[in-house]
Amino acid sequence: MTEPSVEFLFAEMARARAPSAKDSGLEERFEEQRCSCGNSSKEGVIVQSPHTVLLCEDCGHIFQERNICEEAEWNNYKSPQGVSQNKSRCNTGASADNPYDDGHNVQYPKGVCVTTFTTPDGKKVQYDMSRRNVWNIPHKQKAFWDVSNILTRGAERLGSPKSILDHSKSIWYEVTRKGVVIRGGIRQGIIANCMSYACRLANLPREDSEIAQAFQIDAKNITKGHKVLKEMFAGTEHEYILYEGSKESSKFAKFVQTLDLPFKIGKRCELIYDKYDDDMSSIAPKSRVAGILAYVVSDSKLTKPTQKEICKVIKVCPPTLKKVFNILKSLEA
Repeated sequence: MTEPSVEFLFAEMARARAPSAKDSGLEERFEEQRCSCGNSSKEGVIVQSPHTVLLCEDCGHIFQERNICEEAEWNNYKSPQGVSQNKSRCNTGASADNPYDDGHNVQYPKGVCVTTFTTPDGKKVQYDMSRRNVWNIPHKQKAFWDVSNILTRGAERLGSPKSILDHSKSIWYEVTRKGVVIRGGIRQGIIANCMSYACRLANLPREDSEIAQAFQIDAKNITKGHKVLKEMFAGTEHEYILYEGSKESSKFAKFVQTLDLPFKIGKRCELIYDKYDDDMSSIAPKSRVAGILAYVVSDSKLTKPTQKEICKVIKVCPPTLKKVFNILKSLEA
């Protein structure tokens, strides 16, 4: 038989282990709460499943809930093949769009490690040690981050979606894997070409002048960068990047998006472009695109955009558009 003093000790230990509302983050409110069955919040029970909940034992009414999980975030992210890329216990702060970021924690957390120095004249100076984190960042990681910022600013000026931005970063990653040291204007041109090829691969090609203006560089650097990029990717598995989406018919998607037209308009324009490619071979590609787009808009009984708006967006003169429009009208008759 257990002695009374020992039983009392076991009872006190059990009571100490039982979670209280205060210990669980569920502070008692100023006014007492009651559920529909008439029970008071003071009579409620605390349940951990998985969050801390104060509820009525009879009807299950929740008086108060603390749904903030304080546990570490477990790293359970796996590739499509079910393989875990990171063996660390918890998820790290690795940047998803930087392949050179290994996700290691910073050595000096921001605002935590502050060192105070005393100058020879007795003045105290505080120094934030987090500024030294840049010393521990690998060169490739920092260089890729710098180029990512350049591509991001260029995409914002072009109004390109995130999918194109991500693709441009992946193209630049393939460039960095070649191990070729490039500086100056040619490097700027290659970075701009990554965005240009990403737009073409998304069937939303851009003129070199637009790319140059978005990246605030000379258009000649884009031409120089294209030559170097072509030498890098020629004969490799990434050679398709140089030629994909190079047809003039693919430019319809860009103008359809700019003029806020339905997707089917662009597809019909491409079909007409390919159908009368031989008959309209003497017409300049840009004029042909403008005339076909104006004809399809008119044939689809759309009131907008007008021919004047189409001329402004594609940058052709109205007489040229009218001429192509009439030629196409006779071919379709």
